[in-house]
Amino acid sequence: MKRSVTILSLGGLILGILLGAALQQLDPAAGARAISIADGLIRAWTNALRLVVPFLVCSQLYVALAGRRPSAAGAVGLGLVVPVVFVVLWTVMALVTIAALFGLFSLPIFQGFSVDLPTLGPAPVAGAPAAPVSWIDELIPPNLVAAAAGNNLLALMLFTVVLAFAAQRLPLERQRVFELGLTALRDAMLVIVEWLVRPAPLMLLAFGLRFASPAGLRLGGVVLSYAALRIAMLLAGIALLYVVSSVAGRLSLARFARALAPAQLTAFASRSSLATVPALLAAADRELRLPAVTSSVVIPLAGATLKVSRAVSEPVQLLFLAHVLGIELGAQQLAVFLLILLPMAITTPGMPRPVSTLRLLPVYVSLGIPAPYYMLTEPVTAISDPFDTMINTTGYMTTNVLVSRLTGSGEPPNENRE
Repeated sequence: MKRSVTILSLGGLILGILLGAALQQLDPAAGARAISIADGLIRAWTNALRLVVPFLVCSQLYVALAGRRPSAAGAVGLGLVVPVVFVVLWTVMALVTIAALFGLFSLPIFQGFSVDLPTLGPAPVAGAPAAPVSWIDELIPPNLVAAAAGNNLLALMLFTVVLAFAAQRLPLERQRVFELGLTALRDAMLVIVEWLVRPAPLMLLAFGLRFASPAGLRLGGVVLSYAALRIAMLLAGIALLYVVSSVAGRLSLARFARALAPAQLTAFASRSSLATVPALLAAADRELRLPAVTSSVVIPLAGATLKVSRAVSEPVQLLFLAHVLGIELGAQQLAVFLLILLPMAITTPGMPRPVSTLRLLPVYVSLGIPAPYYMLTEPVTAISDPFDTMINTTGYMTTNVLVSRLTGSGEPPNENRE
């Protein structure tokens, strides 16, 4: 079934692009109506996927903690390893991207590549910075329901962990009631996830219609070159994560790719990395045989805090603009850029990002990039966003594999195991 869904989804995407392009040429009004319908379908499907996430994540985490209670030493080890893996993986991806870009821009084909673009007007004024202690409300929100509505997975996971440890103080029969109820909730959520995967081909067709709209394709010259470079670097980053996961997890590339395929399709169509968490949890358990107690912590936590896409896409944008504008950036400037970017990447929500929030505009200006040129490349986000989501989804599973191997939680995956 997975292979047929994959083939149908790719066919739906191609058909959607062709149909959208034809409608734009033959009947622009009909094309606009089709795009509106496609937007509605994609939004409804994405919202449905995101609706499942809090229930599945919390129930999966509770069942994992209740069913396989880690030792105190194991819990401490996991708590130390996870953030280190997150930071190291993100930093390595950023450094590899920067090194690859310097290598590309040193090639003769890029030597004479420069532009002289017109000024587009004054840049928008950046909003006021958040209060220094605003992170407390994100970690311990005053309203748990509001936290769920806002996709604040960190707060929900913290509450679930506290609830799981508190339940251990109850009589055994009451602990069992909690565990049975949340196990049933988790299994029901997995069934819903399977239902939502089935219309993936139709959603890819709708996305193809949207992709073929004039607003998404009305980019010229340099912007198209930047879009191609950004997408190519994101795909290269995905390939690198596949290799790291295969080596660290002692898996064949084919097996890892098959396990990740449903989540990748969801990522590409929905452009919401949070929406891929259910599929990743199912793949980690059923296909890759990774320990549930680790996956239930690492994958949702990665979904809430780890955005590998920013480690690739932002250096691409900065170095591309610096190259075509003839601006020299030294190691110190790049280091400052990464240090500023890392905490911003951690606070990026895992949801569709069709337009830029311009949070990094002051940083680019401080590094010598004129605001109008930065603004000119921002519409590319609407095109590359599916690929950004795909690399984030791959990064979630890669971190799960790395943490599982480093902590030694559970036996390593076995290629012959059924």
